[in-house]
Amino acid sequence: MAEPKLDVEKWMWTDADFDRMGWHDNQLHGIARYEKVDRDEEEGSEGHYSPIELLLDIDYILKWEKSEPRWQWWVTPSTLVFDNVDDFEMKWSPNFQWEISDIVRAPAKYPSGRDCWKWEIWGTGMVFLAEGYKQYIRQKPILKNFQSFTFEERGGVSFSKQTVE
Repeated sequence: MAEPKLDVEKWMWTDADFDRMGWHDNQLHGIARYEKVDRDEEEGSEGHYSPIELLLDIDYILKWEKSEPRWQWWVTPSTLVFDNVDDFEMKWSPNFQWEISDIVRAPAKYPSGRDCWKWEIWGTGMVFLAEGYKQYIRQKPILKNFQSFTFEERGGVSFSKQTVE
């Protein structure tokens, strides 16, 4: 019998797709901050700093399927990257989860007055300002009886921006 296959519409999603995406029950495996610093080794000085990126390594649920007697999920390791992050806060609490219950946004402004979004990642305590995001689908989705991969199944933590295709 052939392995089930899900046709993936695209391998990189952006904030333009926000209303078509959902992150409920997505497992969070890692959090990273990236800022490129141009250094002049000869002068020993640091020059230009790039805007900060917030990278999340998640198991993204592309589709939920009702399969008697229970649900199954099409899951894939993905990297969610928020651009030009500012005013980041993360509250660790007894209710902190390594599972996203939802991601919401509201119009906001950077301290400079430029337009952006205020993002909240429910279940994690993360709140920040950012222009938008890109989400990179790193592997072909697999139909699973669980909503996430084990650490071994997914090959550890990754913040790669390389998509499958």
